[in-house]
Amino acid sequence: MAIDMIMAHESEINRLNESIQMRQQLYENDQLNDQEYEQFVIDAGRRFALQLDIEKLKRERDGRAAQ
Repeated sequence: MAIDMIMAHESEINRLNESIQMRQQLYENDQLNDQEYEQFVIDAGRRFALQLDIEKLKRERDGRAAQ
């Protein structure tokens, strides 16, 4: 089960990375409107939180495997 969640989170991170990279270029060129900026920040936060979840799931998986 943990492996499925890890894979799902990794897939979502990949999707978010694409969105973030696109908006980052627009941000650097001062071309983001307020709504796009808000989505940029939300996506970056979600990516960070998903990475934390993956690390936690991997620790739990590894803990079970060691038992």
